[in-house]
Amino acid sequence: MGINKKLLSATAPAPLVTGMKTVIYSGTGLSNERSDVGFQPDLVWIKRRNTAQEHSAYDSTRGVQKVIYPDTNDIQYTETNSLNSFDNDGFTISGGSGLTNGSGNTYVAWCWKAGGSPSSVSNGTNTTAITQSASTETGTSFTQFTASAAVTGNFTHGLGGTPDMVIVKTTTFTDTWFIWHKDLTGSGTNAVRFGTDAEEANIGFWANTAPTSTTVTVANGILVGSQKYLAWCWRKIVGFSAFGTYTGNGGSNPITVDDGGSGFQPDFVMAKPISGTGSWIIIDSTRGVNNELYPNLSAAEHPGSGNSFHSTGFTMKSDGNWNSDTVKYIYAAFKTN
Repeated sequence: MGINKKLLSATAPAPLVTGMKTVIYSGTGLSNERSDVGFQPDLVWIKRRNTAQEHSAYDSTRGVQKVIYPDTNDIQYTETNSLNSFDNDGFTISGGSGLTNGSGNTYVAWCWKAGGSPSSVSNGTNTTAITQSASTETGTSFTQFTASAAVTGNFTHGLGGTPDMVIVKTTTFTDTWFIWHKDLTGSGTNAVRFGTDAEEANIGFWANTAPTSTTVTVANGILVGSQKYLAWCWRKIVGFSAFGTYTGNGGSNPITVDDGGSGFQPDFVMAKPISGTGSWIIIDSTRGVNNELYPNLSAAEHPGSGNSFHSTGFTMKSDGNWNSDTVKYIYAAFKTN
């Protein structure tokens, strides 16, 4: 009897995508090779857990030792005692900086895979010197570019589809982080930041132009001539990543994640209120779903209760800042496959 190939292709599950991993480790004060990621990451975001310390992030387009701090507006710095290599199965940290490897301290590293070693891509409108690591498989791209002038510009993102979340930050002068998410109220005007403010409307963010299947537009309220920028972009991938919104109810509130399919059990969730003020939060399955960290705060890990991951999504605790009644939230969720 022949095999119905059409039926097989229609019913076969989507292949599992590997592109995000959370690892925890103890600082040694010496060279510290982390070979437990399982792939070569293109973005490593590190946070000390046991005491207060700035977040630090490193991506392959800006290079090793180039640190940026998600919880501050600071410029990029070169930190010798920090992440010194992106390895085939993880990353290596040298030295005993309290930021990433202080002896006796505990750390978490959230790692994402894009397209590997960055390459040059064509200049955009009013953007030059563009280097990028992009993957259509993981729906992830990391880009570095220079603004030609304080005017609206754009760059290609390389995702193979329309982004669901874009994070932009200058690396050469002090300024805030600007975050676009598909579920902000104004798709081409609004932004949130790594802070506590609600979403803001300003045509100077994205020039009233939402990201398209090929480009991200950034306006003169963000771009300054001759300054360098990073851009982290994601689009949802069935069974791997999801970006969506929910409205808090102050009680039981299970969320099915918006991955373009039927949802999945996430291993990482980052969320923020946008219709009211409040911090961001990160929860993950590696540290334990009720151990909370906050992208906009240097605070130590906080033990909570009432959060959970389930087969199609997640639930936030019934009280607190991430399930307040009638408040609108956005989230990004990833699964470790």
